[in-house]
Amino acid sequence: MVVWRFGLGRSVEKTGKTGVRIVVGFVDHKARKDAADMFGRLLGIIVLFFPLLGGVLVHEAFAAPGQQLGQQLGQQLGQQLGQQKEAPFSVSQFPTQQILAQQILDHPEQGVEAIPRSQTFIIGRVSGRARRVIPRLEAAARWIVPLLKHQGIRASRVIVTRNGAEMKNLLRTGRVDLITESVFLALSLEAQTGAKILLHEWRGGKASYNSIFVVSRMSTIGTLADLKGKRLVFEDPGSTTSFLLPMAKLREQGLQMVALANARDPVPAGRIGYVFAGDEKNVSAWVARGRVDGGAVSNLDWDRQNQTPLRFKKDLRILFTSQPVIRSLVLVRGDMAPDMVRAIEKAHLQFATDPKAEELREKHYRVSRYSKLTGKSAMALMDARKLYRSIKDLLK
Repeated sequence: MVVWRFGLGRSVEKTGKTGVRIVVGFVDHKARKDAADMFGRLLGIIVLFFPLLGGVLVHEAFAAPGQQLGQQLGQQLGQQLGQQKEAPFSVSQFPTQQILAQQILDHPEQGVEAIPRSQTFIIGRVSGRARRVIPRLEAAARWIVPLLKHQGIRASRVIVTRNGAEMKNLLRTGRVDLITESVFLALSLEAQTGAKILLHEWRGGKASYNSIFVVSRMSTIGTLADLKGKRLVFEDPGSTTSFLLPMAKLREQGLQMVALANARDPVPAGRIGYVFAGDEKNVSAWVARGRVDGGAVSNLDWDRQNQTPLRFKKDLRILFTSQPVIRSLVLVRGDMAPDMVRAIEKAHLQFATDPKAEELREKHYRVSRYSKLTGKSAMALMDARKLYRSIKDLLK
């Protein structure tokens, strides 16, 4: 019996070269270790097309070292899979993402100076849109590394993971130094990895945002309780204002939710069914067209015509507006030296007036400034912690 497995993962490394390569390790797994090892070596390849599934994205200085790294990754995958018994295919049995990220951090490129991990500042981000996120992280790295030279920092790298679980593993093992995240994922990272919440990040001049529940203008639904037996649409499981915050408010009122495979599935009596549209733009469209009974979007997207077009908005009305929550937070790994934490904090607090941060302020996330979590911000974080307790099971 031959069991086919494959290993795919993603990590992005900044090395000062602009070219992007994808390293993917494919493994033909047989029961015998030597066969799997051989296939791992032969099928460790570099693919020069971006993106390819969830391949590892690596900024390489030279083609040869990149090819060698691909072969090393494939070989390691083959060796580790070869030690396993034959079993049904399961990606979850083999945490490829973490292994590939670790390989890239532990194998500096040949042909360039190898910079120790202790002198490299690593910025992470959770996103399924690596193509858009990578330039933003690199811009952040270009800005902050010179400000950390007195702490011995000489280089930077960025790592993008597809989900919070992968980022949690990297934070636990000290392979990410800094990450900015939405409030509920930030609280989950803090609780499960020991990461420290450091600062409040303002985006687009906004310190907070909230959720808006919308229904058809012709709907008879008048309260959240009236949603029993109805269908709601949200953006995706990681969205703060188009899933997590709405779920917190519905659970707060004692309403029971059930995930549906599609918008046509029947809803169990006394419950509220929900589906995901994959994009916040689709939420208003689905409600306006009658595919679902209601949905939730952020107040910011509700006010943006490119996110909520007038042709849909005119057929909708607001059912409920939630309390505001903190827009974004800055976290550092839990075991970071206090001097480094203070240096990072100082750099970010000067961000709003630093002329070298103009690129970040205007182009990337439209971050306007960072502030300490005191006064109203501290109260807002406290409120968010209360909401988080009711939805933390959704952030495993």
